[in-house]
Amino acid sequence: MQNIKCNACNKDKLQTLINIGKHPISTHLIKTENDQYKFYDHKYGYCIKCDLVQQTKLVSINKLVPDTVWHLNKEENTHHSDFISKIVNKKIINKENKILFTSHYDNFYFEELKKKQFSSFFFLSKLSYFKNLKNAERQDIIQKSLNPFNAKKVVDDYGNFDVIFCSSILDHSSSIKNFFNFFNKILKNNGILIVEVPDNTKSIKQGNAIFFWEEHRFYFTINSLLKIAKFNKFYKKKLIQYKYPQEDFINAIFCKKNNNLDEIKKKQVNPLVKFNNKFLQFKKKSNKIIDYYKKNNYKIYLFGAGHNSIKFIFFYNLNKIIDNVIDDNKKKFNYLVPSTNINI
Repeated sequence: MQNIKCNACNKDKLQTLINIGKHPISTHLIKTENDQYKFYDHKYGYCIKCDLVQQTKLVSINKLVPDTVWHLNKEENTHHSDFISKIVNKKIINKENKILFTSHYDNFYFEELKKKQFSSFFFLSKLSYFKNLKNAERQDIIQKSLNPFNAKKVVDDYGNFDVIFCSSILDHSSSIKNFFNFFNKILKNNGILIVEVPDNTKSIKQGNAIFFWEEHRFYFTINSLLKIAKFNKFYKKKLIQYKYPQEDFINAIFCKKNNNLDEIKKKQVNPLVKFNNKFLQFKKKSNKIIDYYKKNNYKIYLFGAGHNSIKFIFFYNLNKIIDNVIDDNKKKFNYLVPSTNINI
């Protein structure tokens, strides 16, 4: 079995197990069949050291930025009020805290804290260097700027922070080490780092390949998140898991002091082994069902032209079976799914 270097812990412990083929970026729709697009590997591995599922070869951030302003990734957003109430009631944060928000996904937390009359707010996109970046609130754009030079500049200009919110950034990260180093430098010694990431446990167990996405470099479970944080000298203070029908979320509160609350499981079974078997079984079964209707002269339509639907076409080899994609966003009308002649 091929072993390559893990993008998170940097150990030669990454096992390449899943290869879903070469596909275009799922958010880059095309206007004509002659429009240019590139194919990228969808290969995923599991690190036996840090328990983390990840892309084996990261797609360049510059290639991931959507070429249309109407491509927005919507996350589940009904847990924010509950989370803020919990950490305020337990006095994990207070109104005297100096709070930094790092991406547009933190806006939900900002609104909830504002309702509770918190007022000492800062936004990464508006600090010194970052305010000069185009689309600085996008979690993918800021990745290249999370470095020691900018950390020093932030501290010199604004001082250190008591609380830092980082929603949906770590799973998009180009360098987990740079991520933790940057926030370690701008966080006070007794401060807390609040990290929110999707919990991919459910999708991995189901064999649901749609959770794999070019923009998500890393696929966390509770155990792998705690391990990665500990490798980077951040330790669990509190962790809350929020359940959703499709994708759960992990909200972890980390501090710099080791308080032995991590509860990390030492031995793990490679989850991608069972995942691969389930994925291939479901792919075969679903293709058989869809092919049956196609052969009986049914028209096959797919509802929704978001990246999940496009990946469904790619990953399950449906480019010659789907007739059209239907979407309620008029701006997507008459676009084509790349590498196919499927009209939206």
